[in-house]
Amino acid sequence: MRAESAKAYGKRSLAAILILVLLMSLAGCAFVDKIQNRIDPNASKISAPELVRLLVVAINDQNMIGSSYEAIPEVQREGISFSYFSQYVSILKSLGGNAKIDRFTFLDEEENSDRLDKIYKRMCQQMPAGDFKSTFEPYGSVKTVELQYSKKNVSNSRMYISFDSEGTAYLSYDWIMDLIDTYNYMNHYFNMLEKNNSDGIAVLIKSKSGFSTIYSEDVIDSKAQYTVDFYRMKVKNSFDQFVLKEINAFYVDYEIPEVLSADGQSLYSRNLYAFRGNNGDIDIIDDIPQEVDNNVITVPLSQNQMIRCGLEYDSSVLQRMMGKPVKVIVQDENIYDTDDPEKVRSRVCFMYKGIHLVFDASYTDENDWMGELVSITLVTNSRVSYSVCDLKLGDPEESILKRFPMIKYGDYTLNYSINASSFDLVYEVTDGVITGITITEEGY
Repeated sequence: MRAESAKAYGKRSLAAILILVLLMSLAGCAFVDKIQNRIDPNASKISAPELVRLLVVAINDQNMIGSSYEAIPEVQREGISFSYFSQYVSILKSLGGNAKIDRFTFLDEEENSDRLDKIYKRMCQQMPAGDFKSTFEPYGSVKTVELQYSKKNVSNSRMYISFDSEGTAYLSYDWIMDLIDTYNYMNHYFNMLEKNNSDGIAVLIKSKSGFSTIYSEDVIDSKAQYTVDFYRMKVKNSFDQFVLKEINAFYVDYEIPEVLSADGQSLYSRNLYAFRGNNGDIDIIDDIPQEVDNNVITVPLSQNQMIRCGLEYDSSVLQRMMGKPVKVIVQDENIYDTDDPEKVRSRVCFMYKGIHLVFDASYTDENDWMGELVSITLVTNSRVSYSVCDLKLGDPEESILKRFPMIKYGDYTLNYSINASSFDLVYEVTDGVITGITITEEGY
């Protein structure tokens, strides 16, 4: 009797343990990769936590992809082939840098609403979209699942599960296909860059919404070549070291950990994105900086002479370089230096044919002064024409875009910093022609 009681007790204990393990897998969802209990293959439906658990098991162990796929009732993965499921799992695995998922949690209603609203607003900033309801409608009721990893230095990530009108969780075919398409488009971009294929990059740039109507073939080719050169010379990471930060049906967010600064003295990180619109178009947002050097603050005067904003000059040097000015205007007198109250300066403009120079100077008269050149303005003159970065007044607008491929269309301002000073070069355009060129040190 005691032996039978012991056996009965043991069975009850075993049953209790199995129930506890199952509850942990559904509620706590901790150490999910170690949970081996199987779901009834004949079940018509499984719960949302069970569905996520199967995904997590597959993410943590690629050998479990097949069994996880088979364990999901067909009605909850309708239209999703094993191949697409495998691709989806592989993408989610890369979110954590191949670290194992230790725990997952469904966001509560308020947190989920905030998360989806952020996705919607972020997408709307880049791609045309309908209202919130129509944008998410193809994917059912979307819930956010936060994934936590066993490695402490790996940040939490997110995946998304759909629910139908009856509250049944399922893998949305539309969501997964849109996600895979956007991910593959971005990776096609990476492949073109890795092969230094500027022609391929030009095709992708040309396909961006509106670009072919704004930019000529020559400008697009310049953009493509600049992009390839930037990744070849400035990006220190290999493409497989880029970090996937976020992915959903609307956009992909990658971080490039190590990019060489313009001066070559430091490294910084930057992000790039691929956005998918409701019409299926995908745009890559890769805001590569337009790097410049001191040529943007320099005006060639002759074959052997140049004048540079930010440098110190005096009356004898300027006269030797430029000759006698057409006119001198003292724009501002008695400017007191906040660092040295006894130092009084004047803002003085020396006007020459084709160019006006403004100095922050200790000024007595035009033959006795010394100061810093703080502004250069090119002006129209029939006999003299100066240029900045090989661009002069009267040149077509397109010449700016070809010379500086990454400059923002319609906002032709370039910034250059050196020795704690910053300068702006501004090209003004009217009716498609450069009508103004100025270089100014910030603060003046």
